[in-house]
Amino acid sequence: MIDGRHLSPFQVDPGAADRSIPEAIACRLLGSDGHRQPRLAYRDVASPTNRVTLIAAVLPARCVSTHTVFVLKTPLPLTAQYFLCGLFNSLVVNYFVRLRVSTHVATATVERLPIPLTTAAPSAALEVAAIARRLAHSDDRNAVARLNALVGRLYQLSIREFQYLLDTFPLVDQAARSDALRQLASQL
Repeated sequence: MIDGRHLSPFQVDPGAADRSIPEAIACRLLGSDGHRQPRLAYRDVASPTNRVTLIAAVLPARCVSTHTVFVLKTPLPLTAQYFLCGLFNSLVVNYFVRLRVSTHVATATVERLPIPLTTAAPSAALEVAAIARRLAHSDDRNAVARLNALVGRLYQLSIREFQYLLDTFPLVDQAARSDALRQLASQL
């Protein structure tokens, strides 16, 4: 059983879970076998004053979550889930979320997020998904900077707008914000 403390940006730590439930009981209680597939999840409890507010990861197959973790219920290809995971962990989408939350990231907030269509920039969307998948297994500061810059480009932010947005995250390391800004500048 995964709860919010087991999620960090892009990553899930199922080994830290101290509770479990037999699969037959999970199927009965959930009314489906959706937990048998990997699913995008995000933490419910948050704050606009934390380092980041929206924290998402793709839960491994055969994991169930508690009420502190919202899980995608709509079947979606794994690449699309990793694309959304990348967006949700980006500073751009975190900026939007911070405008709307106090202590919980409600599903209504997530459902109202402006999400770019993958058809608008398919290669960038695929790269965001690939980076998010890689970050699920390892930390890579350069990959995070690249992801943030790609998402900034998907949202068609100017360098000045992106700089403003980055400056609203004082708890994110200045070097990490500068790396993302350099990455965006090199893409324009």
